[in-house]
Amino acid sequence: MKKVVIFAAVLVILGAYSYFQIIQPESLNKTKVVTSLLQPESVEVSEITITNGDQEVRLAKKDDFWWVMAPQHYLGNQEYIEKGLQIMRESNIKNSFAFKDDFFGLTPGKAFLSLKYGNGLNSRLRVGTKSAPGEHIYVLDEDSQKVSVVHNVWGQFLYYPLERFYHPFLPIPGNLVKTVQLKRAGKQVWHLSPSKGTKMAVQFKGKTLETPKAQWLWFFSKLREFPLKNIKFDHRKDFESAQELEIRTDKGNIRFVFNEKGTKLFVPSLNVFAEVDPYSLKSLDHEVAKVVENDKK
Repeated sequence: MKKVVIFAAVLVILGAYSYFQIIQPESLNKTKVVTSLLQPESVEVSEITITNGDQEVRLAKKDDFWWVMAPQHYLGNQEYIEKGLQIMRESNIKNSFAFKDDFFGLTPGKAFLSLKYGNGLNSRLRVGTKSAPGEHIYVLDEDSQKVSVVHNVWGQFLYYPLERFYHPFLPIPGNLVKTVQLKRAGKQVWHLSPSKGTKMAVQFKGKTLETPKAQWLWFFSKLREFPLKNIKFDHRKDFESAQELEIRTDKGNIRFVFNEKGTKLFVPSLNVFAEVDPYSLKSLDHEVAKVVENDKK
């Protein structure tokens, strides 16, 4: 009888050993530790809605480009939006707990962030009005009803003015610029388009020249970084068109209308007005003339 008891005890010990050494570690490997309030970077964010007081900004990603969808439709500041998402992803959760009593100013809350992901998941996060110790904030996940403590840098993206979400340069959609044309008083000044191989065809002063693409790198850099100031949305039709810059990209065509001095800009397709440095348009002229002159040498 004693041998039977000892044998049974050994079986119990072996069974417990198997559970803790094999079964438990396997179950623990399946448990994911959540360190961020956002889905991992591999899961693409497709829509963002930020509500802060009376301001609501809605952003949507289309064809790999961020667009401001509301309150006005305009090309988004790609770098700024992606940087904001990166900061929120990299801001680790310091602590989290179930939301029971509101000691954190989460009812109704200070700001709201709604996210839609490419995999179909949605999340809505709410920032409390009260600060957590050590420059941290309280954020409520409305789905899980969990409150997380994260560094206040996580929430900075929610409080910037609307203008920060607008693209600060010419709103050129697409990654590939195919043709660029400038007209003054309805007449073509120059026209740039791709040619065979590594050549670009430029029409300038009544002549067409074949030039190496490498000579146009600085031109396209200036075109992409053509700065705008005081962007405003208006439906007025009294803008005096004196110069027109037409650009065709892999995502479509867009036309920019300038006044005679080149200090004001109107984008008809977006109903956008902006101020520009008069030298910006002149610098494009200068680059075209410089490439043409260098090609003659």
